[in-house]
Amino acid sequence: MAIWNRKSAVASALANWRERGLIDGPVFDRLSADLKAQTPPRSFTSVILLLGIVCIAFGVMTFVAANWDAMSNLLRVGLLFVALWASWGLSIWLRHRGHSWAGQLFVLLACAVFGASIMLIGQIYQIQGKPKDALWLWAVGTFAAAFLARSVPALALAIMAITLWALMDFELFGKPGGFEYGFLAYWLAGAAGAWWLASRFCAHVLMLSLSAWLLFLVFHLAEMSGGKADLTALFAVLFATFGMISLALYSLGGGRWFKGFEPAAIVHLFLLAGALVFFWYLATDLRFNGDWRSVSAASWPGLAGVGVTAILAGLGYRRNHPHFYDLAVTVAFAMVAAALSVAVQRVPFLMEGYMLALSIWVIRMGWRLEYRALSTLGFLGFSAVMLLLYFETLGNLLDTSLFYLGAGILLLLGAVIIPRLARRNRTRGKDGEAAS
Repeated sequence: MAIWNRKSAVASALANWRERGLIDGPVFDRLSADLKAQTPPRSFTSVILLLGIVCIAFGVMTFVAANWDAMSNLLRVGLLFVALWASWGLSIWLRHRGHSWAGQLFVLLACAVFGASIMLIGQIYQIQGKPKDALWLWAVGTFAAAFLARSVPALALAIMAITLWALMDFELFGKPGGFEYGFLAYWLAGAAGAWWLASRFCAHVLMLSLSAWLLFLVFHLAEMSGGKADLTALFAVLFATFGMISLALYSLGGGRWFKGFEPAAIVHLFLLAGALVFFWYLATDLRFNGDWRSVSAASWPGLAGVGVTAILAGLGYRRNHPHFYDLAVTVAFAMVAAALSVAVQRVPFLMEGYMLALSIWVIRMGWRLEYRALSTLGFLGFSAVMLLLYFETLGNLLDTSLFYLGAGILLLLGAVIIPRLARRNRTRGKDGEAAS
C-alpha cells in the first residue's frame, strides 16, 4: 500500500478510536503528530515541477532531432554545454537551499541534456556506430550521475534506458542474433541504488524492467524445432516466479526482507506469472499457432519450483506463519503447473480452468492481505480470461456456455462450502485449546 494510503487509513482509524473512547485526547494528539512526521507527502507544486522538467527534457531532445541548419555546429554544442552545466549548478544550489526534490529533478534534466548532447555530436561529426551504443553510453552516464547526486528520478531514467538498450535489437517474431545477458549486471546495480536510496518508485521500475527482460528472454529461447517449441526457459522463469511469490509471502509474515515492498512485489510477480501462463496457453493452442501442435520441455523446472514452494510452506507450517494458507496454495498451483508442463498435448479445459483459478486466488490473496492493487489485478485477470474464452469459444458456443455454467456452479458451491469448512476448523481449534 502506498504511503499516502497508509497514512489516510491510520488517520481515519485514530479519529474513529477517539470518537469511540478507546484513546483519549493527549494520546490521539501524540499519535497524529507522529503520523504527520512520517514521510510527509509532496505538494502539488513538486508534481508540477516534475512535469515541467520532463517537458524541458523532451524539448531539448526535440531541438537536437530538429538539427536546425540556421544555427552553427559550435553554437548548438555550446547551447547544450551551457544547459548541461546550468542544470548541474541549479541542482547544487537547490540542494544547498534545502530543496532536495527540486535538486534531484534538475539532475534528471542534466541527464537528459547529456543524452541529447551524445545525439547531437553524433549528428555533427557523423560518428560511425550503432544507436544502441549511444544509448548504452547515455544509460551508464545516467547511472553514474544518479549515484553521485543521489537522485531517484535519474536512477529511474537510467534503469529505463538500460532496459531499452537490452531489448531494442530484439525481433519479437524473428530470429535475433543474440541477447543481452549483461543486462542483469546493470539491473543489479540499479537494485543496489534503489535499496541505497530507499526508493519504492525505482523498485517498481526495476520489477517492470526485469519482467520485460524475462519475457523477451523466454521468446528468444522458445524456438521451434521439429514442429515443437522448447518451453523449458518459460517453465524455468514461471516456477522461479512461484518461488519468489512464496518468498515474498514468507517475508511478509516476519522477516520483511523486502523492506515493506512485499505486497507490491507480489503484484509484479503475478503480472509476470500471468503473462507467462498466457504465452504458454497460446503455445499449445492449435487455433493460434497452426502446426505448433505440442511443446517440449525439461521436467526439472517443475520439480525445482515445487520443491522451493514446498520448503517455504513447510517452514511456514512449523512456525505457525500468518500466511501459511497462501503458502500452501502456492504449492498447489505449482504442482498443477508442473503436471500440465509435462503433458505432451493440451488437455481441453484444464488450461482455461487453471487461468481462472489463478485469477480467483489472486483476488482472494488481495482480500486477505487487504491490498487493493492485488485484488484489482485478480479481477482484471478473471475478466480477461472470460473474454478470451468467449472469443475463442472452445470449439463452438455450446461448449463455451457449458464451461461458463460449470465454472459458475463451482464458484457458487465454493462460496457456500468454503466458509462452512473454515468455521468448522475454527471451532475445532477452539475446542482443542479448551481441552488442553
